[in-house]
Amino acid sequence: MPHRSANVRAHRLVSSGIVVAAALAAGLLVSAPAGAADMPTPNDFTNPDSSALRDSVTDLAPNIADLSENIEEAESTESSGGESVITLATDILFDFDSAELSDAAQERIAEIADGIPADAEVTVAGHTDSKGGGAYNQDLSEQRADAVAEVLAESDGDLQIESEGFGESEPVASNGTEAEDDPEGRAENRRVEIRHDG
Repeated sequence: MPHRSANVRAHRLVSSGIVVAAALAAGLLVSAPAGAADMPTPNDFTNPDSSALRDSVTDLAPNIADLSENIEEAESTESSGGESVITLATDILFDFDSAELSDAAQERIAEIADGIPADAEVTVAGHTDSKGGGAYNQDLSEQRADAVAEVLAESDGDLQIESEGFGESEPVASNGTEAEDDPEGRAENRRVEIRHDG
């Protein structure tokens, strides 16, 4: 009966395979992480409420208004001997290491131009603090003075405007020392001055 024995052995192998597969499946089910049942499903997520989205959006208008107010607060005007000097803090006008005026700064400079007498001679002077190299500060002060002068000229073509940079050579406050920094003094030194007669 060799043929029957082969069939029996084959049947036993198939049966054993089924038992092993079942055992493996059971083992996988038992060893599944306990937290797997806690994993969120797509149905657990809900679309955000439209009012919640509106509340999360920052209103930029007040920030723009605040920036304009800050620019006005960061300027001063002095008049003596028929000459007026308007000093603007460059920290408000420009980003760090930049000579590009913000939109709010351009608007304020245009307003300043409206207050300068017609045909006045205007000098725009740029100044920096002592941080960085002398040549770098000189170049930055010239670029910032040019940027302010350009807006003045665009706002009033009758003004006679010259621009120049002084780098760190004419501080109005202490830049501090190697042993002790003076951030407030350096901030005062970073400025653009608009001088005009009349």
